[in-house]
Amino acid sequence: MNELRTTNQPLYNKFKRYAKLLLKPEEDLEAFEYRKVALFKEWKTQKGIVKYILDQDDSLNDAYQYINQLRFKLKHNDYEGFIHELKHMPLSQAHSFVQRAIKTLNKHAYFIKNTFDYYNLSNGPLEGINNKIKLIKRISFGYGSYNHLRNRILLCSKLYAPKSKKEVKQCLVA
Repeated sequence: MNELRTTNQPLYNKFKRYAKLLLKPEEDLEAFEYRKVALFKEWKTQKGIVKYILDQDDSLNDAYQYINQLRFKLKHNDYEGFIHELKHMPLSQAHSFVQRAIKTLNKHAYFIKNTFDYYNLSNGPLEGINNKIKLIKRISFGYGSYNHLRNRILLCSKLYAPKSKKEVKQCLVA
């Protein structure tokens, strides 16, 4: 893209301004709402802008289509299709950044399978605990002792609390 800076300035500006649209999934692009957009003389949709940019560079088009296929397989939980796409991508035609990503995905294919098998699991609760610990550290102005920090985390997180059983406090009627 940087070689376009000197050779084709208008095209470079379009690439630069609308690069974020290339990161959106293809199915999320607006296809029917035409707008007056900067750097184009005619009204365009988001899908039209992406199509124009992809028509300018074949390698970018191939990478975009390939990545969207992988994203689609991941979204629809199709592990066999995902691995098939990974294995059958010709690395010689791909850009160096895409090659590196493909090699990494191939290397960690076993762990990616866990993502497909256990799609309902999330690390959200763990992230919440980490966020609470960071908050305690930030507002505490530094604890002198690790044990004090640990005790504060346990108190605030209620990780120490025993599970209490509710007792029925009614008289038994015979």
